[in-house]
Amino acid sequence: MRLGEAAAAPYRLSWPNVTAGRYQLIARAIDNLGAANDSAPVAVTVGSLTPAAPRIGSYTRQPDGVFKLTFTGEAGWSWQVEISADLKTWTAVTNLVDAAAPVTYTDPESKSQGWRFYRIKSGP
Repeated sequence: MRLGEAAAAPYRLSWPNVTAGRYQLIARAIDNLGAANDSAPVAVTVGSLTPAAPRIGSYTRQPDGVFKLTFTGEAGWSWQVEISADLKTWTAVTNLVDAAAPVTYTDPESKSQGWRFYRIKSGP
């Protein structure tokens, strides 16, 4: 889309009927001699600001005692895996960005711990 060719600053852009999702937008300035320069990309989310809950694929304790969790999240979102021993105090253990493909998280410390609880939530 072109802005500024027939209008005066400040410029506005309307983008109707955009499909929900995440987009990276840039502004490109072109002078009368054809030289161009791009702005830094800006992330834009269209639609819900809350992703669908991640889908758990499997969770098992391996023969060596290590806990293994597989899940799939919604494309374009970051996810945070947290652990707790009491379901009150939660500690973030890893952040996964754009975890749309199946993701496996293993907790090697689980074999030397008592009960541990896990949750996955949209990232920071």
